[in-house]
Amino acid sequence: MNYKLLFLIILAFSIVLTIYKLIKIIWISLKKFIFKSDDVLISPKDLCGLTPKEFQSFSNFVLEKQGFSSLSPLAESYNDESYFLTSRHGENYGVLCIKEDFSSKSPSSINYSTFKRFISILHHNNLSHGIIVHSRTLNKEKHSFISSARDDFDFIIYDGDIVSESYNLLSSGETINGWELK
Repeated sequence: MNYKLLFLIILAFSIVLTIYKLIKIIWISLKKFIFKSDDVLISPKDLCGLTPKEFQSFSNFVLEKQGFSSLSPLAESYNDESYFLTSRHGENYGVLCIKEDFSSKSPSSINYSTFKRFISILHHNNLSHGIIVHSRTLNKEKHSFISSARDDFDFIIYDGDIVSESYNLLSSGETINGWELK
C-alpha cells in the first residue's frame, strides 16, 4: 500500500510540474506579444506633464542610452531651464533642458534670452558643443538665431517629438538623432 501512495504522490507532483511548465511557456509567449505592441509608450504631451526634475531625469536617461555620460550640473537653473554638462567620445557638451507646459497646441520655440544665457554658459565653460532638450515640439523655422550661432558652436536639438520617439525606440534597441546643426 505504501508503494501505491508513493506512486500517487509522484504522479501528482509530475502533473503539477507539467502544468507549471505549460503556464510558464504560455506566460512568456503572452509577455512577448504584449510588450511588442506598437502603442506609443510616451508622447510629447506626457513629457510636458513631468516636473522639471522628472524631465531632467528622463532627458538624462535618453541621452545616456545615446552614448552620453550622466548629466552633471553646469550652472544655476532658471525657472524651467536647467544647465548640465555631459560628454561622448571625448567631447564635452553643455546641455540646456527646457521643460515647458503643454498649454497651447502651437509648436513651441526657444526663447532668445534663454538661448543667449545658454551661449554665455557655453562660452564661460569653454564648450563648443551644445545640446538643447525641450519637452515640446519645436518649430524649426523659428530658430534662425540657433543656426546663426553655429559658426562657434555645434548644436544637437532634441524636441519633445524626438525625445519621446527616442524613448519609445529604445525598447527595440534603436536610436534616433536630434537635429544636428553644424
